Amino acid sequence: MTAVPQGKESLLEAYRAFCAPGAVEELERLATSLAGRSVLHLYSHGFGDDRTRMVHRLGSIMASLGIYPRWDVLVGTEEFFEAVRTLREGLLGRVGVVSPRIMQAYQDCLRGNAGRIYLEADYVLVHDFQPFGLVEWRGKDSKWIWRCHHDLSHAAPALRRFCLNYIRRYDAAVFSHPKFTHKVPVPLSVIAPSIDPLHERNHQLSPVQIERILTRLGIPQDRPIVLVVLRESAARQSASLLDALQALGKRLPLRLVVARAGISEIEGGLPLEEIRRRVGDRAGVHLLNLSSESHRELNALGRAAHVCVHTLHEGGLEVSVLEDLWRGKPVIAGPRIGRVIPVVHGKTGFVARSVTESVLCTERVLKDSELARRVGEGAHELIRERYLITRHVRDYLMLFRRLTETGR
Repeated sequence: MTAVPQGKESLLEAYRAFCAPGAVEELERLATSLAGRSVLHLYSHGFGDDRTRMVHRLGSIMASLGIYPRWDVLVGTEEFFEAVRTLREGLLGRVGVVSPRIMQAYQDCLRGNAGRIYLEADYVLVHDFQPFGLVEWRGKDSKWIWRCHHDLSHAAPALRRFCLNYIRRYDAAVFSHPKFTHKVPVPLSVIAPSIDPLHERNHQLSPVQIERILTRLGIPQDRPIVLVVLRESAARQSASLLDALQALGKRLPLRLVVARAGISEIEGGLPLEEIRRRVGDRAGVHLLNLSSESHRELNALGRAAHVCVHTLHEGGLEVSVLEDLWRGKPVIAGPRIGRVIPVVHGKTGFVARSVTESVLCTERVLKDSELARRVGEGAHELIRERYLITRHVRDYLMLFRRLTETGR
């Protein structure tokens, strides 16, 4: 699928209200020497999650600048997807050994996809590890970039060696943060994720719109709302956090909203039945099982919340944390998030090292509305300055220009 550039002025102008003065002009200047070039994005699946949604939007903006994006996905057997799940666990440090059978299934599927996908483009962005072995079939004239969205700093040694066999064939590697990787044998670029202020997940909603959505979801606004959005969180930490927040609800008037958004059981999230068992039908506790497409609902929940609490999970840099900060609400997250997002404790958010600290921060915010307001304003400004999609586009344009001018 190729996006045809159209509506350049209207699309870029729409972002002008959000970004710093001169940002749009800088994008136009950087794109001048890249006009007419093509970018191929390779994924293991479609466009249902945060990362693929964001990359698709990046492609639309680049198309408006005269750069032509394409997207393609892997087609594989159940054995292949079992293999990539195992590889994923190993690269995140949860599995130490991957069997030769798994490796063979992975490589066999890549070989079949290499014959199916048209791999020629000026720049080929391979997202995460599922399709990254396709670099074996790269053309001579393309620049290949491995874009890893995960934190691989704890990858099992055997998996690191397996990856290096492929990585050294790339022209560049991109991670979300320097701490997310070990040393790689190709030029490394750090490009943090971003939020799209025009997406329905992030655009402003009126109080009436928020009330209508919450009414449809069955959530009254008669008490302060504490929002917990569960994604690929560690089950034990999710469970203990929910227990602790429910205990807080016995001391303070609040509504605990637990939104389980777009998690499949195989991703390691807390199973739905386990969440139901823990929260039950208790007064003031609301469990929502939302799809990955429930953008307006998540937006309304985030804007109605008095505080957003994120589980202390490991993984990549979650876009959902950036989105909650953008909505101008106090966000409480774990120390890993505090290391990769420059959150200043008590000024632009809260960094909690344990479930107990998360609950203490939640209680502090609920009792001090002026603190909540100041922190929310600081959070919104942090995202506006450093994590908008216009900065994201600029980073990729600069990488493309460097690869074109220097080769690496």
